Amino acid sequence: MNNSPPTVFVLEDSDLDFELQTLAIRELVPEARIVRASDCCNAPKSFEEIQPSLIVIDVDLPSCNGLAFLEKMRKSQSVSAPVVVFSTSTDASNESRALSAGADQYCVKPVAAAAYLQAVRSFASPYLAVGG
Repeated sequence: MNNSPPTVFVLEDSDLDFELQTLAIRELVPEARIVRASDCCNAPKSFEEIQPSLIVIDVDLPSCNGLAFLEKMRKSQSVSAPVVVFSTSTDASNESRALSAGADQYCVKPVAAAAYLQAVRSFASPYLAVGG
């Protein structure tokens, strides 16, 4: 069994959203390694090196669409890590497309900070082996 801390890859352009996600993940697993790309151009071409335990993807990014990134990632790489699409979009077609492209979950970002932190803790904890 691998005893190294989990790695979470976050594709998120908003600094505030990234900081909130980092805060919530570190509350769950203080030693977690968090790797960020703020757009698809800066995302890893391969996840082999970072071997994430969880991938969190925003939909609306400046240089690309997070769902297109997810589709390409799932088709071109053998990435077994669970993927959570975490977006402000409440559009049902985005959720359907995300799940069809290989996302494990689609979560809408709450506006209130406390609810935002709770949402991240809720979707991240099963994938980061918290309490187990």
